[in-house]
Amino acid sequence: MVFLDEIADGSLKIWKTLDISYTDFIRTTEARHAAFVQKILQKIYDKGEDIYQGEYSGLYCVGCEAFKNERDLVNGVCPDHLTKPEVIKEKNWFFKLSKYQGFLEKWFAEHPTFVESASRFNEVKAFVERGVEDFSISRENNTFGIPLPFDSSQITYVWFDALLNYITVCQEEGEKFWDKDTYILHVMAKDIVKFHATYWPAMLESAGYRLPDQEYVTGYLTVDGQKMSKSLGNIVDPVQVAQDYDRDAEVFYLLYDAPIGADGDFSWDRFKGTYESVLIGAWGNLVNRVVSLCSKYGITEGNIS
Repeated sequence: MVFLDEIADGSLKIWKTLDISYTDFIRTTEARHAAFVQKILQKIYDKGEDIYQGEYSGLYCVGCEAFKNERDLVNGVCPDHLTKPEVIKEKNWFFKLSKYQGFLEKWFAEHPTFVESASRFNEVKAFVERGVEDFSISRENNTFGIPLPFDSSQITYVWFDALLNYITVCQEEGEKFWDKDTYILHVMAKDIVKFHATYWPAMLESAGYRLPDQEYVTGYLTVDGQKMSKSLGNIVDPVQVAQDYDRDAEVFYLLYDAPIGADGDFSWDRFKGTYESVLIGAWGNLVNRVVSLCSKYGITEGNIS
């Protein structure tokens, strides 16, 4: 838990430094979330057909916290983490995702902008068209996690648990942020779109909740064409960048240089070049000229139209 506290505190520090505001900050280790997860699990379990007990034998990527098929691997390893999945076999509880095959296909057809961008949506639709499989929603109890309300020997699988925090965080507002008249937008990285666009809609339909209006998928941020890695020593600390230059300079560069929705690449040379030529040279010069003219003609207030 100490490690998780450090990760959460680090995220909050970044948001504060970059002046990113939020209504509520939730962690899936919170008591309010555990209670809601168990409530939803029990509700779906009581339906008698969407959750069942079975045995799983297959490949599991620890980094993704997800089961893998052979077709998901590249040269026998996870393409995202470059590690070989573990072979596991255990009794778990499963969510009957296969029951919602037709529902997902119909939803995608009726909501052509459900996943943005189109290329990501095509990946999701192709995944579903191959035939979705039921997925395990529990693991053998290792003392860390949310116990299943109907089987205390098992804890809830992270991708059933974590997705529900979208609704947990609305509880204190009477779920008004999740009602039919609210526009619901999810923003996520490209590596977790499968869970959001297939597992999540089926879970919501099973539990009797409306679906989000759109899921916006972002790319990765690399450094000089390479993935950020501690071993390579190329991790860019957003807090340090803001302290060395300025918060506005950092945000401007990311919006200016990184394409929205696609992978972006951070380069110190381009960052410094943008800072000096665009912010200081272009915008800074413009502001200086405007201020000089205002001073020259005695303009002290007014509106820009």
